[in-house]
Amino acid sequence: MRLRRASVIATLSLLAWAATASAECAWMLWVESTHDYKHKGRGPERLQEWNINGAHSTLASCESNLARKLQQLATLHEGLSIEVKVEGNILSATRITGDDYYHWGDRLLCLPDTADPRGPKGK
Repeated sequence: MRLRRASVIATLSLLAWAATASAECAWMLWVESTHDYKHKGRGPERLQEWNINGAHSTLASCESNLARKLQQLATLHEGLSIEVKVEGNILSATRITGDDYYHWGDRLLCLPDTADPRGPKGK
């Protein structure tokens, strides 16, 4: 019985510590951009990159900026007469002219400043 009570207390203490730690961190707005190209006489090409689009003191602030950024990107692409779709936190746009094909997508994520979606850095 004592072991069980000690286990519950330890678990609750860890949860409280984790909540406090996450509340104190900064939140980063990451954008993963993927571009697929196919031009006359050349094979398909792909470019994929991650960029930080801003730092925020709260998750709510980051998510608000994420929504604003998605709207800005959609408006920019719509002005180019390109098929644009926004689903959740992902924007995709496609343009096909003759033999040329161009598709790009942006995925936006709010992550704590301790997380890096690109994975671990190599040495």
